[in-house]
Formats: sequence, C-alpha cells, structure tokens
Amino acid sequence: MMNSRCLARCLLSVGLRNSSRIIGYKSSSGALVDSRINPAFPARLLSSSTSEARSCQSCQAKLEYALFCSQCGQIQKPDSPGITYFDIFNIPKSFKLDISSAKKIFLKYQSVLHPDKFSTGSESDQETSAELSSLVNKAWKTLESPYQRGCYLLELENEAPDMEQTMSSDPEFLELVMEWNEAIADDDSSEEHMEELHDTLVKERNQAISNLEAAFNGKDFPSCRRELAKLSYLDSLAHKMKWRV
Repeated sequence: MMNSRCLARCLLSVGLRNSSRIIGYKSSSGALVDSRINPAFPARLLSSSTSEARSCQSCQAKLEYALFCSQCGQIQKPDSPGITYFDIFNIPKSFKLDISSAKKIFLKYQSVLHPDKFSTGSESDQETSAELSSLVNKAWKTLESPYQRGCYLLELENEAPDMEQTMSSDPEFLELVMEWNEAIADDDSSEEHMEELHDTLVKERNQAISNLEAAFNGKDFPSCRRELAKLSYLDSLAHKMKWRV
C-alpha cells in the first residue's frame, strides 16, 4: 500500500484546485497592485481593514458602497492595498458569510460598474470601470465559494494552505477519497450506489464547512488547513459526479 504522502500527491494530481489567485487592481499611480501570495507581496499587506467610514473622492459624501458613490455616482478607485474583498462587500472578515446580502451588493456593482455604462465617458473612467468590474467579479467568486473563501482568509493571515502536507497526516480520509473516486469512475456503479455516494459527499461537505467556521472563529489555523484540504477533495469529487450524470 502506498504511504499517505504519496497517496495525497496522487489524489492531488487528479484534478484538485489550485488556490493561487491574483487579487489586484491598478492604484491611482497606474501601477498594478498584485496580492498573489509570493515573497514580493505577502498576504499580510492585505490584512488591514478599510471598513471604517470613507468619503467620496468627488463630493465627500459618506460612502454606502466601497467602489462608487450613491450620491454623485462617481466610481471610487481604491488607493490602498489594504482593502480586502470583505471591505468591497461591506461585510465582516469572517468565514461565516451572509451570502444573500453580499449577492445584493454584487448585483448592484454589476449594474453600476459595467463598462457599457461608461462607453461615452472619458478614457480614464472606461479603464477604471473595467478594472473595478474585474475586481468585483474576482471578489465575488472568491467569497461565494466556501473553499476559496477559506483559502483567502488564510492568505490574509499569511497562513497559505499546503494540502499535500496537511492530508498526508490523515490516511483514513485519503483512503475514503480514493474509494469514492474509483466508484465515480466505475461505469458499473449502480444508480443507487451513486445516490448514496452523493448523500455521503453532501454530509461530509456540510460537516467540513461547519468545522471550518468553528476553526476560523477560534483562529485554529492547523484545523482550518485540514478542513480546507478535505473540502477541496470533496468539491473535486462532487464536480466529477456532475460530469458523470
């Protein structure tokens, strides 16, 4: 039997997601702020919150939304790398997320910042709307997904996950993942078996999400990494099941 570290590496090679993402926008100077996790731009630079009351860069009114003024309509270009995806949606930096409230703000941004709205505007406004629309879309995709949201929170804490190392210490779960993966790939697996496996994966996923909420609340980052690694495997298996159906 292969050892747990080899098994983890093998399973990672069959389609688990890479958590590396570019988180950035252009500053007022025109330089691209890239907060991808690397030695040149560590995640801790994004850990400061800018959720305190901010004023419109044009009319000085208090901002209801981080990226545009609802009073004068002026879009607000971030000038600091301290702004986080949570700040963009005006929500607490937490794994537990009010997804319905965040989605309302996302849809509002889509309407207000869409590049088509600035087709007759200045070149600067057109460029800014395109940049901010891209930023909002990245922020939403990250926060909407429990796995991506958890990875992002770890990055903000400079605690980027290492799934291979983390899961090599849990050989029993890795063996289960291998069994589930083989069952999904087996064309002879019955419909009843697939339904049972679907229910099992949903239960395991919900438990991992619940464990993540507790771990992030307690700043138990080793547990966060472990549950995120599990969630990544489970999400990958769920994706394969969709393709099979």
